Amino acid sequence: MTIGELCRSAAHFGGTLAAFALLGACSGQPAEIAPPDPLRSPPARDAIVQSPALSPGAQTSQPSTLVKGEARVLRGEKAQALLHPIRKLRAAYSYDESGQRVDYDLEAGLVVSPEGVARAPGSAVPDFSTYAYAPGGPCEYSVLSADCARALRRCPLGGERCATEHNGTPTFWFRSEPRNPALNLNHVTYFDYEAAIAPGTIPARGVRDDIGSIVCLGDSLGTGAHTVAAFYQRQGVEPDSQSWCGLLRAALAPEITVENASIAGGNIGDIARAYDGRETIEPGVVIIAAGMNDHVAGPERLAAFETQLRNLAQSAISDGARVVFVGFFAQNPLWVEEIPSDTRVYNEKIADVARTMDAPFVDMAAAFEQAVPTHEPYYHLTGDYMHHPNNYGQRIYFSLILTYLSGGPLLANAFAPYVQGP
Repeated sequence: MTIGELCRSAAHFGGTLAAFALLGACSGQPAEIAPPDPLRSPPARDAIVQSPALSPGAQTSQPSTLVKGEARVLRGEKAQALLHPIRKLRAAYSYDESGQRVDYDLEAGLVVSPEGVARAPGSAVPDFSTYAYAPGGPCEYSVLSADCARALRRCPLGGERCATEHNGTPTFWFRSEPRNPALNLNHVTYFDYEAAIAPGTIPARGVRDDIGSIVCLGDSLGTGAHTVAAFYQRQGVEPDSQSWCGLLRAALAPEITVENASIAGGNIGDIARAYDGRETIEPGVVIIAAGMNDHVAGPERLAAFETQLRNLAQSAISDGARVVFVGFFAQNPLWVEEIPSDTRVYNEKIADVARTMDAPFVDMAAAFEQAVPTHEPYYHLTGDYMHHPNNYGQRIYFSLILTYLSGGPLLANAFAPYVQGP
């Protein structure tokens, strides 16, 4: 039995004299390890192939589109492909530990090649090679912590849902103090670049013509947790302004009122109660983005989730609203609470409910897979290295949801946050 298992045993059987004797040896800082580079092989989408970058003075008749704020983490001096072929890099920036934007010297700090973009030797661009997390559970840090108690409730000794590794790499439990895994918010680099693609259009999928108001019903993803605006909360900036709902509010104002009734940490029951307590009397559209906090309960809660989801949607329909259902992407599989099969079946259930209610389903899991075809999505698209989309990830949510609210088709560049995908 390992030290970690002994510590978990002590916490589980804390009423015995031997357990109390062991508790004192079970508190300390676990050693941290570097996370893996979750490279997909082969890429998820064969159609996305990075083409050679063009020199600044090169002439070409091919169409060009300015892509803004595409997020990637760079590691060492390894090249990282962006979503589209790079014609010319225009800007590279991140956010420091006070939330200030930091722009980097494109010539001295970065190298653009047919394989993508990479840090130059000695570059000031954030290096994800310096990031680390502590494997194992919170009980190995402190058996007297609330996080340890929660871990034992969630995954008792011998529980089948206690993943200890993913693809040979040790997993982690979330720990709030000190935080583990650490935020990767400041490791993310955003790129503006000219892409060798034609300007896109936003398709017309509007669910109705007469939208006067919209209610967003989500969890912490809906509030914008671990976007720059939400985390640093600067005066005069709405904390949810970079969430998918806040982006909708800014894009559709003043013609359409958008109310954000999302609740951080909320499950489907919390979200339903938030709808009941909303300010808007007669919403034209209700967007339901649930499941991220529900699926960790496993398949045994799936039927109850479906019932509550249907009841919430029916309540909105009875109020005269059209409903848009939004799925969720897969969390970091190194987190012991992420069971990939549960993510799949909960998304399938949301899609099934949408079908039976003749309502749209926004497949965020597929969208995130396509947004970073060479890596698992959490790696580049989160701000917490777990499940909260970063600024770019939130824009992907916004872009797909927007198509169901516009009477389009519209030019994609009419909305600054819009992400032109594959």
